[in-house]
Amino acid sequence: MITPALKIGDKLGVIAPSSPFLRSQLKKGIKEFEKFGFNIYIPDEIFARKGYLAGDAEIRAKTVEKMFSDKSVKGIICARGGFGSTHLFSKINFNLIKENPKVFIGFSDLTPILNYFAFKLGFVTFHGPMLASSFSKKLTENAKTSFYKAVTGKFPYKIKSRSIKTLKGGKASGRLSGGNLSLIISTVGTPYETSFENKILFIEDVEEPAYKIDRMLTHLRDSGRLKGAKGIIFGDICKNPPAVKQLIKEFAASLNIPAISSFPAGHILNNHTLTIGANVILNADERIVEISG
Repeated sequence: MITPALKIGDKLGVIAPSSPFLRSQLKKGIKEFEKFGFNIYIPDEIFARKGYLAGDAEIRAKTVEKMFSDKSVKGIICARGGFGSTHLFSKINFNLIKENPKVFIGFSDLTPILNYFAFKLGFVTFHGPMLASSFSKKLTENAKTSFYKAVTGKFPYKIKSRSIKTLKGGKASGRLSGGNLSLIISTVGTPYETSFENKILFIEDVEEPAYKIDRMLTHLRDSGRLKGAKGIIFGDICKNPPAVKQLIKEFAASLNIPAISSFPAGHILNNHTLTIGANVILNADERIVEISG
């Protein structure tokens, strides 16, 4: 199913499916976001608070449903990640969402939601910057361009960066899946996990020590979840310290599929937007990823 592209002047609804946010950061992010020519709708429900969560799971789930059912809302963007989006799986009316596909933007804690919508409900979602986190900071111009092309359907477009490193050469194509490694691991063994067979897997993470990254990657491989994966794209992994770079290099060698690292996406200011569920082409030799819608 093709996700309807956004047009200038379209209205996007804001949701807070995970952790609470600072109003000052949301305001700053909206000001930057509206430079694209889109309008923002802020429901009162996103300001709910429950400890480290942006309100009860029921409130957060109903707000998601509200945004998908509202015909005047053409896209949905998350305020921030944090923790809590997986609480919504048991609360959301997925049939309602499937019947109203629209641009859905987020990353980090939203990883399970992005993949579930894409592979279970059948429409492309967008692993990209959020309002009270990424857009409230100084995103690079390349990241902004990538975002605009993705949500307005300017496909295909290629992402190439001097930061990208080839771990295992070759070329592969498949539907793009993945996101935050910690959240991918959290869904293993649940009804909400994603199969990576015949897919290109993207992985990023933040603020995790090397041994935890090692443990999660090893579990992902040894549990058989990577069987049949066509290629792997490592984004920013905890700012890529030497220990992480080495373990990723060794991990990619053990998979023997095309792989690159230091791809410009994740918890960084150069956070390019990726289309989860869409076909992509990974050229590890040329260090290029071609994004489709």
